[in-house]
Amino acid sequence: MKRFMLPVFFILLGMAGLRSETMDVCIYNPRTESGYFRFDILIRRLDDWDTGYRRIGGLGNSDFYFLCDTGTFAAGPALENIEPEIENNPGDYHIEAKINTNRLQVKLEYYKKTMVWQPGLNVWETVCTVVWELKGESKGVRWDEINSGFSDGDGDVIAVAAWLDSTDSSATPVWLPDVQAEPSADGIWLIWSAEADPAVAGYHVRRSFSENGVYERLNSTMIPAVQQPGLHRYAYLDEHAGAEKTWWYRVEEIDAGGGCRMSGSVCAEGANTAPTSFALSGAYPNPFNPVTRLEYQVPVLAEVSVKVYTLLGQELCTLVSGRKTPGVYTAQWDGKDALGRPVSSGVYLIRMQAGRFRSLRKVTLIR
Repeated sequence: MKRFMLPVFFILLGMAGLRSETMDVCIYNPRTESGYFRFDILIRRLDDWDTGYRRIGGLGNSDFYFLCDTGTFAAGPALENIEPEIENNPGDYHIEAKINTNRLQVKLEYYKKTMVWQPGLNVWETVCTVVWELKGESKGVRWDEINSGFSDGDGDVIAVAAWLDSTDSSATPVWLPDVQAEPSADGIWLIWSAEADPAVAGYHVRRSFSENGVYERLNSTMIPAVQQPGLHRYAYLDEHAGAEKTWWYRVEEIDAGGGCRMSGSVCAEGANTAPTSFALSGAYPNPFNPVTRLEYQVPVLAEVSVKVYTLLGQELCTLVSGRKTPGVYTAQWDGKDALGRPVSSGVYLIRMQAGRFRSLRKVTLIR
């Protein structure tokens, strides 16, 4: 199974003037299961949106359009695994999937100005899963970037400024360089070689918790391609690879027109290096059943607690409590409270505290 991430940059024109707000959108894990084609739509808020505009709600709609060969599918598309805040509030939201002029349309409508759903900051959250019965071989789906449109629900339009990736293996050529992942005392080195090509602008390095997970970009600026003729060697150091854990990597080649090719996956185990700051990663998998995991890092000797709460602030259980030496650790939650009783499906909060450091992550449990 493969997944291809679409980093999408949004420009939001607000009532009070020009504001820039950004979000990633991801087509995650397109797969064929028992005669059905499925893929997940995920979003992630990248920056601190202005107060009062943080949530997706209000009036208006957002449209996810996909190009595909509708002749390979037997019946109309359906949705499952819908974000609970959307599914459980039909008076505020309506979401549906349908065929619109030979395109797949996932339409999310907002009925009220009461802001309800707030996507997490730097956390991937599932909007829904699209499921479609097959009658032939599926060639996958890809974004219809011209017709897709997004709104925060209060009348502000979120326009797509750049599309940097494709969305399925048939549309994205697979690039097969000799990529190596080599552990060192400083982290994990990614090393690859490529012939000079005027059409290639540069490279991104992506990392995942697992081979089939979401590969998040590590380098903030593109690694420029060397244009002098010949074979050139490139290297990138992942300084934040946690110790005693296997990390998966891919190298993404970006052409001058913004298209991409993705390498195959390589993996390496992180060296035992001390982190430089406190941090709590996003949960994986998320949504989950029965277990989800979060990685947290501790730069100095400190008392650390990681606890699970309901959205109303009720404490359910403690995952971590005690003094930790510098290092990178993993906490996991099995969807049960402190007495070992399974909790119901829904959205929960996992909170880490260490001295003055506090971090919060949202997870979705699906029974």
